[in-house]
Amino acid sequence: MYAQARMLASPAGNRRGFWTKAALAVGIALYVLVVAKSVAGASGPSGFHLPKFGLALAVAPIALFALLRAPIIFPFGLFLALMPFDPLLSVTSGATLLRVLGILTVVALVTRMLLTRHMLRLRPAWYVWLSFIAWCGLTMFWSLDFDHGRLIYGILAQNFGLMTVLAMYPITRRDFKTIVAIMVGAGVASVAYAVIANGGLGGGSSRLSIVGGNGNVVDQNFFATSFIVPLAFAFSVSVVTKRLWLRVVCWAATAALMLGVIVSGSRGAFIALGLMFAYFAVRSRSLTQVGLMVAGFVALLFRYPLVWERFLHDDGGGTGSGRTLIWQVGLQALRGHWLFGSGIGTFQEIYARVYLLAYQRSGQGWTRPAHNVLVGMSVELGIIGLGLLLAAWFMSFRSLRVIPRSSQNFGFRMAAEAAIVGLAVQSMFIDPMWLKFVWLGLSLPFLILNLERPERAFARRLVRPGFVPARSA
Repeated sequence: MYAQARMLASPAGNRRGFWTKAALAVGIALYVLVVAKSVAGASGPSGFHLPKFGLALAVAPIALFALLRAPIIFPFGLFLALMPFDPLLSVTSGATLLRVLGILTVVALVTRMLLTRHMLRLRPAWYVWLSFIAWCGLTMFWSLDFDHGRLIYGILAQNFGLMTVLAMYPITRRDFKTIVAIMVGAGVASVAYAVIANGGLGGGSSRLSIVGGNGNVVDQNFFATSFIVPLAFAFSVSVVTKRLWLRVVCWAATAALMLGVIVSGSRGAFIALGLMFAYFAVRSRSLTQVGLMVAGFVALLFRYPLVWERFLHDDGGGTGSGRTLIWQVGLQALRGHWLFGSGIGTFQEIYARVYLLAYQRSGQGWTRPAHNVLVGMSVELGIIGLGLLLAAWFMSFRSLRVIPRSSQNFGFRMAAEAAIVGLAVQSMFIDPMWLKFVWLGLSLPFLILNLERPERAFARRLVRPGFVPARSA
């Protein structure tokens, strides 16, 4: 340390510092000139418009600083903000902007952990998820549809990769609060966007979703599923906070997200919300707030009765829009693949093969997704894969039991557990394992554990802080 101070105080050190500052000043000046030239050329016959290149240049320094100093905010925060709009953000025919941001998030978080030499130990639940992903890959050796299985397995592997990095990242409480705010804000923004884009709620007579400029439509059930995690955290924060303004804001956010679920017409998400509030009533011991929120939920149902109408007037004739008929074919397919499965991503292929062997009082077509995680995973992965999935899901839920009620992170625990309950219920009516917001809900317990009880991955650092090698004689 003394030698470094002498070097900096020497004439050579002063010259080096001068040229470094001069190079930095020249670089900043050139950067300002490029941005100014880009903006200056933004005026045309149609008026002033800021070009994408100039906008990217202007934002680049802030983004680079956040990327290196706070990657959990950017790019992970942007990843969370754009998650409800994932199907609309196509970059190429096989990738979306969210996938690119996910890869960038993994690289940024890993780089940050390597630079700070600080990463945390992986929890037991992660190893169960690893076993599940490994079994999914193994089933590709006997897959009935290798090409589609490879596509689905690639999505699973990417989501698991992000889960792995988050499970090791040493997050701070301030950063976690920020990503919770981003999640809730993105959920409310997606509801507002859908309402505005559809010209209002229309009396709640039609199912609401997001439609992109290219005509892509977010499935209403997936649209409703994206609200489960932010709603759980918004309501949980309203229960534990002592700040009146924050409680009011969280109440408003919860109401907006409940409205999004109701006007989407998703019956599975509706049931999931009911069980989530039942869980909050037991876990939070705040029956007054839960009762008020349930009363508001019921009031919204009377104003927008689409969900009730879909329960009472099922377009599938009491089959859950044909779901129970699809499950009958799935159970028929399970007879020949009950142990090892037919391979990841092959349900639609095996469904078509056994379609005529199962009775359906109204035909549902030759290729249909399972619309149920138990049926789909048991056919594709057998009882071995299904057992691993259920064990991993349960371990993620139970891993938070180490956080006591007296902890300042108990509200986060309560929210994450309620979100996992809601996602589990909704998974009985959709195909959830390739959805990013489902993996987000299953990854957040790792971040909360890192916040509550951080455990270093290595007992000793490779280089101790302040270590100075001894001089040779």
